[in-house]
Amino acid sequence: RSFPRTTVLLVIKGSQALAVTRPVVRCARPEAYYVHMMKRLALRVDAQTAESLLMQAPKDPEKETRANKAVKSVRRRKRRPFEICLPLMDEAARLVLHTEELARTGARVTCLSLLKIDNLRVREAAMEAFNGEMLPCLVDGLQSAWAAVAAAVRGKNASALRSALSKEEDILDFVAELLKLGLPWVNKAVADSFVTGLMLPQLFVL
Repeated sequence: RSFPRTTVLLVIKGSQALAVTRPVVRCARPEAYYVHMMKRLALRVDAQTAESLLMQAPKDPEKETRANKAVKSVRRRKRRPFEICLPLMDEAARLVLHTEELARTGARVTCLSLLKIDNLRVREAAMEAFNGEMLPCLVDGLQSAWAAVAAAVRGKNASALRSALSKEEDILDFVAELLKLGLPWVNKAVADSFVTGLMLPQLFVL
């Protein structure tokens, strides 16, 4: 179903407020319903209306540091006291490894949809969230899964091993979905983070 552009913009305005304030939703699965709203919005915007998702915010030094660690080859840009951010992407990136499956899936669909938007300003803001929030989260999650696998093998705990391997497979499946987007900057960032920064050091350990 298509919506008039004015309707989409009104929905964006209200949803932006929700994404920034992180409301407490009183239901059995609050994060899942919250992410469902974000997913519905991400699937409805296009290259033109997506600009309304952008907001100006103070620069977050911790986020910038995480991005630089995750992607060693990040191009240095002129430092500014503020940044143009994409709160919808920031929020979704924060939830891509959520324990609730519906929330996790919705967050991933939101991120994949926003990354595909063909708009330079939106893409730059999405890159900030991707490098500063999502990639570090995925790298940490995979490291945690590997550590859990090793611990389960040492302890001969079959149940824990299945759980850890399932988590590893889940993360790698999402990484594969990111690569399927066919975006060169996404592929390079993933390669820098997972291959160079995560997998190669493991070879030296082995």
